[in-house]
Amino acid sequence: MKIRKIISFLLVAIIVFSCTAITSSAEDGYSGFKSMKKLTKQEIVSLSQNTPVSDNENIYINEPSVALPYSQGKVKDDIIKAGLDRLNAYRRLAGLKNVTISAEYTDFAQTAALVTAANKKLSHAPSKPSGMSQEMFDKGYTGAAYGNLSYFYGNQPESGPLTFSVDMWMNDSDATNIDRLGHRRWLLNPTMGATGFGTANNGQKYYSSLYAFDKSAKADDFDFISWPPSGYMVSDAPLFTTEHAWNISLNPSKYSAPDISGVSIEMKSEDGTYSFSKSSADGYFNISTMGYGVNNAIIFRPEAVNEYNGKYTITVKGLKTASGQDTTLTYTVNFFTSDDTSEDNEEVPSLPATVTIGDINKDGKITASDARLALRAAAKLEHFNEEQTAAADVNADNKITASDARKILRVSAKIDTF
Repeated sequence: MKIRKIISFLLVAIIVFSCTAITSSAEDGYSGFKSMKKLTKQEIVSLSQNTPVSDNENIYINEPSVALPYSQGKVKDDIIKAGLDRLNAYRRLAGLKNVTISAEYTDFAQTAALVTAANKKLSHAPSKPSGMSQEMFDKGYTGAAYGNLSYFYGNQPESGPLTFSVDMWMNDSDATNIDRLGHRRWLLNPTMGATGFGTANNGQKYYSSLYAFDKSAKADDFDFISWPPSGYMVSDAPLFTTEHAWNISLNPSKYSAPDISGVSIEMKSEDGTYSFSKSSADGYFNISTMGYGVNNAIIFRPEAVNEYNGKYTITVKGLKTASGQDTTLTYTVNFFTSDDTSEDNEEVPSLPATVTIGDINKDGKITASDARLALRAAAKLEHFNEEQTAAADVNADNKITASDARKILRVSAKIDTF
């Protein structure tokens, strides 16, 4: 009872003596490196175009032999460049830096493609083809264990087999891969600095490999990496369609591992709202904390969406910072089609990447000043931006009331927790 009276008195004092409005400017909150600027519509459309190759029917300098006597073979440089350009286009769209080709990694990847084609089976732990030298197999095994693998059947795509493989790895949303999106997350690994490609065919089946385990680059500052990224995003195939799952990979140095029992997602657009949680999801929902590139991946895909068009605001609740504070993540994706590059100078509003519950004035701590702001907002004496609203709505009922202010004050006084 004594505590209740003290809290009530403080709340009255807040109303009586608060008269100064405190505003908070939202920091740039978007996926990828904060050092990478967001792209215009025209820049995105240009990046989405495939790199042409001189002859998509003749992709080898030396054709691999997938039977005795085995021969690793060598892929033409422009075929490899097309695959690298495609990979770097995806990375740039996601706000990540380009990677380069490593001769060593290409050697691993090409031998992995050979071993996979000889076995006619995708496996990250392949068996040794009959009669293959141990040295060749060991190299191929390393490439398969440390790489992305794919195959397709039929005629060569116009841009060559490697661009097609990169598109498949970025989709990664089939029933056997959607729970983790491991291939995609390796491609969007912020510490990848180099890679290598390889391809080999067994008849009309083409098997490709990409070396994925490089961690030679130093990652710039980032909060999260998402696909689709925040900002403008083209909704044409193959970059992103309704078949693709969404994912958010949280920076482990800034976030604790998300708990699927406590995380919820709200996706808002002009077409409606989709919600995702463990107990109820308007589509697919999962969390993977396995080490594919960046740990801590939140994966979701709405059902019954015919197309993506316009702005989609994603709000993730139930997260915790690395220090254990409750926090919310919010960002916006603005979809357009490649034939619409109008309003190119209109910037997507940059919403805050993270919101710490209770810290309304963003001073890094929860104090009576935050409770005072919440109470003023409840009394219609203060108008909050979206970031402040998310921080103040501590009981998550989509409104700010005296109950929120009371809770914040109790937490600031160390007599309660969120």
